Amino acid sequence: RGASVGMSKNKDRIAKIKPKPASIQLLDRQLLSSDPAVRQIGWESIPRIQAPVEPLKDCIAACFDHQNWYVKAAAAEACCRCIQSKGAAEVVIKEVAGPRFAHEDAEVRRCAAQALVRITEDAQAPDAPKSIPLLTAEKASAEAAAQLRHQDPTIRALAVNTLSRMGFVAGDHIAKICALIVDPDVSVRNAVVHICDALGTASLKCIDQMFDNLRNPNKELRRSAVRAMHTLEHHSGAEVAAAVARQLAHCELVEDRRYILLMLQDLKELSAPHGKAFVGLLEDPDEGIRASAIRCLVCAGPTVTASSLKFVKRKLEHQDANIRRAAMDAMRQMAPISTAYAQSVGKLLQEEQPEPTPDAIRYKVAILYVLGGAAANADPFLENLAECLEDKDWDIRRAAVEALEDLGENASEAAAEVARRMLHFSPDVRRSAAECLGRMGIHAGPYAEYVEAMRETEEDEDVLLAVEAACERLTAAGALGRRRPESPPAPAEPDW
Repeated sequence: RGASVGMSKNKDRIAKIKPKPASIQLLDRQLLSSDPAVRQIGWESIPRIQAPVEPLKDCIAACFDHQNWYVKAAAAEACCRCIQSKGAAEVVIKEVAGPRFAHEDAEVRRCAAQALVRITEDAQAPDAPKSIPLLTAEKASAEAAAQLRHQDPTIRALAVNTLSRMGFVAGDHIAKICALIVDPDVSVRNAVVHICDALGTASLKCIDQMFDNLRNPNKELRRSAVRAMHTLEHHSGAEVAAAVARQLAHCELVEDRRYILLMLQDLKELSAPHGKAFVGLLEDPDEGIRASAIRCLVCAGPTVTASSLKFVKRKLEHQDANIRRAAMDAMRQMAPISTAYAQSVGKLLQEEQPEPTPDAIRYKVAILYVLGGAAANADPFLENLAECLEDKDWDIRRAAVEALEDLGENASEAAAEVARRMLHFSPDVRRSAAECLGRMGIHAGPYAEYVEAMRETEEDEDVLLAVEAACERLTAAGALGRRRPESPPAPAEPDW
């Protein structure tokens, strides 16, 4: 009786043993073979044999856990073919490759990641077999995305790098990926920076989320955000510039505003559409921020003119002297690179001048200051600058002298007009003309000799002092001793 009971138990145990089909037995031997050609025959036969799901899953899982690296690699290839086997796609993804993504063995992790990538590639291929179930690629990417919150930074980095190779299906998880830009591990942050390039415009969905870290007090995290910015700039420059400019509205600290402006300077002409935002910062109470805003305008180049010129020009009449000064500096630095900036103020000198009120005088001085930095763009207004030497106001005459001096070689064509003013009936005008030629130095050309000649003909003591100072400057510059022009400049007509 006892023997019969034992036999019945053995039968029950035998019944519980899962039978292994012959096709799986053959596949197992092929995948374990040391011959690469045999292994390839094995994994390529999977779609054809249509083996039962459970034995197939167990066979591939055992290969993943095998000690030999080439067997693990064969298991990854077998996973890719399983998506064409009826009912095996989801099982292999969720029960074989997915769990091994976080395996303690680095080679197993690598092969599992490779399997998920190959599955998404095969499922998204234009000529993909119809036997591949729908959403296979999405399920594979979900398995990789599930490891983005893993406690091991190595696995988090592997998850990000794996998703970067999966194409557009990784875009479903872009928010989780971009959140890792603040990961404490630098390898994970670097992987996020890489995926910004790999996924292209798909990574723009969370661009604001990443660029919030441009204001992060942690320098390491801020540096990663900057790297992400420059990576995205390669394929989405306009969107990047807009996102960085939006950060200006959230900057409460001076240091944050300065850092954001520094990033916009790096973007150069891409930041040109945001000139109005830069001009708005000319009213910032911090002098350094105002200077940084001016630098942003200059770095953006001439294309920033359309979005900034009229707003900067308005601030030349601002009640605050600091803001007026910032606007003057902005226009002066933009004048040599943007013809429109120089013309916008230069044409005002050609118009009928208003009554010399304090505001009008101050505005005209600002115009002359801007033209003094316009370089070659001031050429159409050189004669007007020389005419300002005849102005009744000393501040305007002084500004005209300094403007012609600052123009350097670009003012050489105005030397004749300035020399004509040395014969003016007003001693103030003669004094300004002599001083101007002295400050022009070598660029006064042959007209420098006429300054020296005034030593013998000038009677006004103040003018003589200016002539002596001008001669000293011209001698130091090596301008005296040059050949005089063939005919002297005609005297200026009195302005009765």
